[in-house]
Amino acid sequence: MEAHDTTTPSVRLFICLLDTIGKVFDKVTASRRDEAIATAKKVPSKAVRIPERIVDAGRDLHNHKHD
Repeated sequence: MEAHDTTTPSVRLFICLLDTIGKVFDKVTASRRDEAIATAKKVPSKAVRIPERIVDAGRDLHNHKHD
């Protein structure tokens, strides 16, 4: 098996390009991610009430029948 000549710049060209493309992609996605996090609503603007529903023999507290 013959070893590749690693002293020529053309051998390292693809590695360098991948590194550069990765850095550009990282910068683009990082700025979009930071913007999305900054504008996202973390807490609802109004209080959310989740009614408690107790079922007894197929009927809730308001005597509505549920299957």
